[in-house]
Amino acid sequence: GATSGAADDKDAPVNTPADLDGISSVRWSPTRSMLIATSWDRRVLAWDINGRQTRQRAMHNKHQGPVLCSTFSTDGSKVFSGSCDTLAKMWDLQSQNVSDIGKHSMPIRSIKLCSSVSNFST
Repeated sequence: GATSGAADDKDAPVNTPADLDGISSVRWSPTRSMLIATSWDRRVLAWDINGRQTRQRAMHNKHQGPVLCSTFSTDGSKVFSGSCDTLAKMWDLQSQNVSDIGKHSMPIRSIKLCSSVSNFST
């Protein structure tokens, strides 16, 4: 059951789609109150968080396999994701365009941005 307490007063429930298969990673935007989650059913989802209010902002399912990891660009305008489909993708949150930016021979389990060289590693 639910309990009340100081920690609960700061929680912001995030409504997820009823058919969501499971969250594989979660990341916060470095520049604003936005949360990204990746899922086993190929989705990358974004929510705006405003205090205890949440609103699903956008979603894409352009990967062909479970999405295992994600990270934001330093300005928070793009999301990079890696998947069991062996592809790294970039999602422009403004235009909603999703593009392939890398490919491996095995699933991509981690993706990190190195802002000092404007590059990412998987």
